[in-house]
Amino acid sequence: MLTKALLSLLIILFSITVISAQNLIISGAVMASDGGYPIQGATINAINTNKTTTTDAFGNFRLTGLSAGNYRIIVSFLGYKTAEKEISISENQMLRFSLMPSAINLTEVTVSPNKAITQSESVTGVDKLLRPVNSAQDLLQLVPGLFIAQHAGGGKAEQIFLRGFDSDHGTDFNITVDGMPVNMVSHAHGQGYADFHFVIPETVDKLKVFKGPYTTRFGDFSTSGTGEFSTRNSIDKNELKAEAGMFDTYRVLGMVKLLDSKHLLSKEKENAYIAGEYVFTNAYFDRKQKFNRYNLFGKYSGMLNHGNYITFSASTFFGSVSDMPDIRLNNKHHQIFR
Repeated sequence: MLTKALLSLLIILFSITVISAQNLIISGAVMASDGGYPIQGATINAINTNKTTTTDAFGNFRLTGLSAGNYRIIVSFLGYKTAEKEISISENQMLRFSLMPSAINLTEVTVSPNKAITQSESVTGVDKLLRPVNSAQDLLQLVPGLFIAQHAGGGKAEQIFLRGFDSDHGTDFNITVDGMPVNMVSHAHGQGYADFHFVIPETVDKLKVFKGPYTTRFGDFSTSGTGEFSTRNSIDKNELKAEAGMFDTYRVLGMVKLLDSKHLLSKEKENAYIAGEYVFTNAYFDRKQKFNRYNLFGKYSGMLNHGNYITFSASTFFGSVSDMPDIRLNNKHHQIFR
């Protein structure tokens, strides 16, 4: 009896060991080498297996249900060099990847069966470089099926049309900047009026547009769709730019890197920069408009530890029409912590 009980115990222990060896986890984080901030949406593949996943908003990922053995882990994300590691695991393991920026290969096409992805269009850095952009609202025109119209010379939110549907000036199109709602719930021109001229286009990292009211989290302004702007966490270098165009149009931009170093407490990367913009135009009207616009934007971002980061941003905006001194536009926004 003792021998049978001992044998049964050994079999149970062996079974537990085999099961454990077949349910290992590879977890970790994916960060950008140029800013030290997490990369959301990076693809992680375990080669020669059917295991694949993507990173969350904090750059974290998990590959589960793996057996003990050797694996080649490949991490890829548009606009960054692909990274890979050869590992051998016999227990749960944690990895950390740091991706370096690279030129985008326009011949590469990725087809995904994920329905949630097909409902959106993403506008990234390469789109902005290929087309002229005068304001953040011009980025919306890069989305197939969406176009805008301006009939007030820059002192008014653009008219938005998506798939032929007139969304007015934001009444039926939801807009956020770094998660902050832009649509004004009460406005004389119409509920949901969305003027985001306060956003400097060079500070925009990406724009994601969702077509149609597919997700209730966007609220009642997303009758035709939603636009989610994300600003850059860091800049590569200081920049000063001056532009001139027709109708006495002038624009000056300045961007200054304030911080790019290791955090004193956590030894993780932290970044800070400030950007300013001035625009003047007489527009194409018979009567000169003499429109002036001033934008100022600042942002700090830093990693607190392996899985947590913090961002703080603040901006101010002022616009006026010189021939009509009673008309003033101003907007201030502060995004405290994310």
